[in-house]
Amino acid sequence: MAQTVQKQDTMKQSLWEKIRRKRSNKKSFWINEELLVLDNTTVPHPHADMPETCINLYNEARTIVRRSPKSAAALLRLVTYALMRELGETGIHIDRDIHSLVKRGLPRRIQKALEYCRITGENGIPPGEIDLHVTPDMPLIMFAVINFIVEEQITRARRIEKAYNNLPVWDVEERTE
Repeated sequence: MAQTVQKQDTMKQSLWEKIRRKRSNKKSFWINEELLVLDNTTVPHPHADMPETCINLYNEARTIVRRSPKSAAALLRLVTYALMRELGETGIHIDRDIHSLVKRGLPRRIQKALEYCRITGENGIPPGEIDLHVTPDMPLIMFAVINFIVEEQITRARRIEKAYNNLPVWDVEERTE
């Protein structure tokens, strides 16, 4: 019995060795009989303050953007809707949500970028749907815009709040003397 198991393990190992050798000229890496896929995309990582509800979809879009920009754009529209909910908006009517963020200080040029990428505006595509007219640059713009929104609406707000909380508290009587 032990010899049979050992023989099967040897056969299995030799099969994996053949596969590794065959694929070695393509620079693949195998660990414990599993192909290790390296992240070689130039797309920026999610912003450090990106909400957890958005990170997985964002990273999934990062992994497929080179092979399928249309699919990545669909995922990024889902990320945008989830981000709106995290920012206190409805996450249902994206045009209204973005308009509300613009009223709260988000630059109007971000709204225009979202319209260009067909997230908002008259030609906006619903979240999760594949847009057959996506150009390869659209998802790249979407990655940048999403990270920018996180920086502006989450990170900056935290920095301002932290700075405000660190201001010295003055006693009213000290100031009048």
